[in-house]
Amino acid sequence: MNKKIITNFALVLALVFMGNTPVFSAGNIPALQIWKPFLQPQLMPIVPLASSGKTKAAVALSIPVTSSSKPKVKASALTASVISSVSVPQTSAKEEVFLDVQPDVQPPSGSLAIAGAQIVPFTNVKFTAVGGDVTVNNFTIQQTGLASDSVFFIVGILKDGALFATPNGLNVNHQYSPNMPFTISKGQTVQIAICGNIAYSLAGLDGQQPALSLMNVDASVPVKGTFPIKGATYTTNAAVVLGSLTATLGAYDPRVEKNIYLNTPDVIFSGVRLQAGNTEPVLLKYFTWKQDGSVSSDDLTNLKMYVDANGVTTSYDSILIDPVKRAYFTDFGNGLVIAKGSAVEVYIKGDVGPHASGKTINFNINLPTDILAYGLDTHNLINSFGIDTLGYAAEGQFALYTVPYFHGFVHTVIPGGIINISK
Repeated sequence: MNKKIITNFALVLALVFMGNTPVFSAGNIPALQIWKPFLQPQLMPIVPLASSGKTKAAVALSIPVTSSSKPKVKASALTASVISSVSVPQTSAKEEVFLDVQPDVQPPSGSLAIAGAQIVPFTNVKFTAVGGDVTVNNFTIQQTGLASDSVFFIVGILKDGALFATPNGLNVNHQYSPNMPFTISKGQTVQIAICGNIAYSLAGLDGQQPALSLMNVDASVPVKGTFPIKGATYTTNAAVVLGSLTATLGAYDPRVEKNIYLNTPDVIFSGVRLQAGNTEPVLLKYFTWKQDGSVSSDDLTNLKMYVDANGVTTSYDSILIDPVKRAYFTDFGNGLVIAKGSAVEVYIKGDVGPHASGKTINFNINLPTDILAYGLDTHNLINSFGIDTLGYAAEGQFALYTVPYFHGFVHTVIPGGIINISK
């Protein structure tokens, strides 16, 4: 038999030996690479059978090739049909889904922890959802410095710059967990800042070195990261005195329970007076009111915060940041400077809508940290301090150890007043 015919026959035999419809499970291998074994003198590789999932060795062919007689493969009806039946299935690896936890830029170590300092940043981390959406179920913070847990009044979390979950004290294991699941969308990164509020007295705790570390993270997918993640270590200093901001009932507050007609505009609901101490000037930064009456958020419009500083009144937007808790937040931008010993009047005002009849309006301040200022000399956040009673606050009073911190007067919406008629 002619060598040329033998060569072509051997080539076709190697293909059809595997069945009538040979399939090469070779991934994205180019055609030249599939055909190459047949064009060189060597043993045939093991070829997977796509139809059965099994593998079977092809015929071991050793085709002598000489310089004077090289095989030439000619197209024919048989070879064309065989070649056209060869398919290369597309395979793609499933994308891995995981939560990537990495350190972020950390605060400098060695700074002073001063009594009463608020939201002191200790450790910054980044949570990134890779390959898909990820639910963060919980994570654990632990005091890992050479310090007593008593250095901290409470420990809390900022998520993308906003308070997340309820701050709390450290437990017997020196730990705190937010216990509030949240979801991160695929490819998104969430910034977590681990913060602590320093105790109001550091007597007997001077010179200690507190630190707060991220110990572990529980998520709906595997977590990749090296733990613990530790940021800054501070040094407590009981000698440095932080500035103060004392809160009392304001001059603009109604000071009584009022009946308010439907459709009444420009109603002042609550007001407080804020006075800086004599230690340092302070910069008023943030203020949050909580509406605990029965009116809905839709019943109140044009809500704004007003600040009267030395007879000059400035208005600021009061934004509903939590429709469930009905919390209204004001950011004073670059801040309002309150000089040593000086005071400002702060109040909230808005319009009452047409559908609030029989409902109540009660603007309270939930926590001392809902009024935050910045000490311009010590460079620490300061919360307000107001105390009229150690028990539950009556209307118009401050209570440092109960909620609400400030209990505003409760007003009732009644029928009547201004009626808007449109044609």
